[in-house]
Amino acid sequence: PKGDLKRSKRLGRGIGSGKGKTSGRGHKGQKARGTGAVKFGFDGQATPQRMKFPKRGFRNTYFRREMIQLNLEVLQKAIMCGRIDATKTITMKELRDARVIPTFKAYKKHGVKLLANGKDVFQLKNLDIELTGASKAARKALQANDCKLTTVYYSKLGLRALLRPEWFPKKGRLIPKPARPPPKLALRFDCIGGNVMWPKEPIDANTPSHGGFLPKPIPLKRRQVRARFLRFIRGRSNKIGSTLFENESS
Repeated sequence: PKGDLKRSKRLGRGIGSGKGKTSGRGHKGQKARGTGAVKFGFDGQATPQRMKFPKRGFRNTYFRREMIQLNLEVLQKAIMCGRIDATKTITMKELRDARVIPTFKAYKKHGVKLLANGKDVFQLKNLDIELTGASKAARKALQANDCKLTTVYYSKLGLRALLRPEWFPKKGRLIPKPARPPPKLALRFDCIGGNVMWPKEPIDANTPSHGGFLPKPIPLKRRQVRARFLRFIRGRSNKIGSTLFENESS
């Protein structure tokens, strides 16, 4: 077909070719030489344009919380195929065991976020789901089908304890306790996550041994979160004020 093959440009083959003598490069100068390439942004030894203007804002690359994306249609397909038991609470441990979420990425991310792709065909009822987060459209789809969604906070170490609790005894380590979320993120979660290995029967909290199990998720109240955040801010301001007072007195 036309345009499939393009002839190469023949340079230096006489004046009649149109690309003879200087081969289309003109007379002398940096661009006429063999290594005459000018890198992008070079302004002839003058100050480059990118250095004449100040930087604005910042990039949140290091502190960015990346999550594994899970769509409603994928979740429904896994349940209907029998890979996940819908009568029990669906946690990230069940998703990982059913290979619904990639295992090699689970430890590097901050959890699983439920998205609404496939909300029109989602028909499952009365599900109990515990994930890190969900979009607004996914929450509406779950509420329309009488499903319960609980957002649980896990640190990276806590997420490893949830997905692979057998890793810690092999390394001779204790299973970590649930970590509290940062004050700025605390209002996004309903509770703090513990270990996946819950006892089948309720255990009295006054007993000295809990059978090796961690306590169940601790619910967070907005008043507690706000009071904790205010204590953090006041303590920080008092610390700064005391250092300034010491510097002035000295």
